[in-house]
Parts: sequence; C-alpha cells; structure tokens
Amino acid sequence: MKGTYIFDTWFVPEKEITPSETVYKDGTYDGVGFGIGYGNGDDIPVSVVVEGGKVAEVIIGNHNETPNLGGAAIKYLAGRVVEANGVEGVDAVGSATISSNGFLSAVREALEQAI
Repeated sequence: MKGTYIFDTWFVPEKEITPSETVYKDGTYDGVGFGIGYGNGDDIPVSVVVEGGKVAEVIIGNHNETPNLGGAAIKYLAGRVVEANGVEGVDAVGSATISSNGFLSAVREALEQAI
C-alpha cells in the first residue's frame, strides 16, 4: 500500500491523485476553515498562492491545532493540495478528520476567489 508516514508510527495511505486541469487566476487568496484547536474549536487560516494558473503553494496561518495531530495533518495536506491543483481528490487524514476538513474548506474558500 502506498502512503506516507507523518510521524514514525502514523501511516497515511495515499491514493493516486490526478491533478485538476482547472486554471486559476494568478495571485494569493485567503480562506479560513474551522478545526478543533486543542478541543475548543478554532480557525485554520490559509493563503493559497497561484502561479501560472496552478496552485503553487499553500501557506498555513497561525492556528491552534494540536501540533502532532491536526497540525501535522494540515501540513501534509498542503502538499497534497499543490499536487492535486486544488482539493478535488484530496482525502481527509484519518484521526485528524475535523482538522483536515477545516483545512480543505479553507483552501476551497480561497480557490473560489481565483476562478
């Protein structure tokens, strides 16, 4: 099974991603999602950088996600979003589902501004 170890013992299975052919307007776009934040709920802000019509980078803003759980998951997902050129086909990370979905929602919100 193909996958990535986020930590020595946390294996995340990965399915093949076919990059989206969507062409976005170049620029930097902001979005905010909602995560757990040490069990209290908190925002997950992102900035999505689009260059040459493609997602080039996802910058994660200050958040209160648990560093070794939700925080690690959203760092991992940022790379998957770049690989996928969007959120289509990017799955939430098990054991960090709420944080993952909050992050993906923030990216989706940012990319809606780039269409």
